[in-house]
Amino acid sequence: MDSQCKSDYSLFSFGDGLSTIVLLVYVDDIIIAGPDNDNIKRVEAKLKAVLKLKVLGDLKLFLGLELAKSSKGIFLSQRKYTLSLLEDTNFLGCKPASFPMDTNLMLRAVHQILRYLKSAPTQGILFSATNKFNLSVYADANWGSCLDTRRSTTGYCAFLSDSLVFWKSNKQAVVSRSSTEAEYRAIANASYEIV
Repeated sequence: MDSQCKSDYSLFSFGDGLSTIVLLVYVDDIIIAGPDNDNIKRVEAKLKAVLKLKVLGDLKLFLGLELAKSSKGIFLSQRKYTLSLLEDTNFLGCKPASFPMDTNLMLRAVHQILRYLKSAPTQGILFSATNKFNLSVYADANWGSCLDTRRSTTGYCAFLSDSLVFWKSNKQAVVSRSSTEAEYRAIANASYEIV
């Protein structure tokens, strides 16, 4: 089955099962992925026949994301970007913080985030190599957390097997009258996004 993704027109997939090939085009870069290296080589050969193509090997860096592949899975991080950000803001020599946000601090929060980044520049996400296909979704709400509007903050994330594949945090559109209402809105928003 050959198809172009409806939500991202630069993403294409070919075949199914173990013969699946996924192709992502970004400006003048092409990423080819799939479970079978022979199929990947065949696609590369077909592309070389029609395009001036330079194959760089395994993906290591893409759009500021650093990728490391192992038998456990694929690890994504933004170490270089984080260190550059700390250097640009003169926080490279700051005292590291072990958590990203002080819950009681409302002003000058950027400094706390930068100090947290200093403590963990290599922190990232591991996309596990396990083949289990179970979806887990977690949602939460912080009732009335915005001091100006009294709107609640919603946060939710989704895991496929034990790999984080989606996450989001935002203010709710309306003021919730109770923590229960805020929680139900969080669950509804998470369900909508997952579907």
